[in-house]
Amino acid sequence: FFANEFTDDSVVSSYVQYYLSHQFTERLRFHGFAQWSSDEFLSGSLVGGEWESELYGAQLFYQISQRMDSSLGYRFENRKNTATGVEHQREIFNANLNARIARQTTGYLRYQFTDDELFDEDLYTAGVRRSF
Repeated sequence: FFANEFTDDSVVSSYVQYYLSHQFTERLRFHGFAQWSSDEFLSGSLVGGEWESELYGAQLFYQISQRMDSSLGYRFENRKNTATGVEHQREIFNANLNARIARQTTGYLRYQFTDDELFDEDLYTAGVRRSF
């Protein structure tokens, strides 16, 4: 059961997930996943709607040095409304670069491209993260 704190949407979901991780070398590793789910909306704008979803993804991580790492990722999502037969697909590609600046400070750059049936989006993010 999931409830959205900002809207009155609530949903009951059943899903199966599979994860695969592999360490190729000390610096190179891979994560992949697949998920299948069915969702029934109990309240909100989609009340009475039932959806089936497939989600697949992969992420490749590379440690450039002890202070810097990078990753490339891909995700595919297909959703289908079981009542109407309407399908929606999107693909997300991302690239990340993280650099440790100091003991508790990390700088990061991220690029994400979303190829959606309704829109395309390029997202660039940069920042500094400090942990305490």
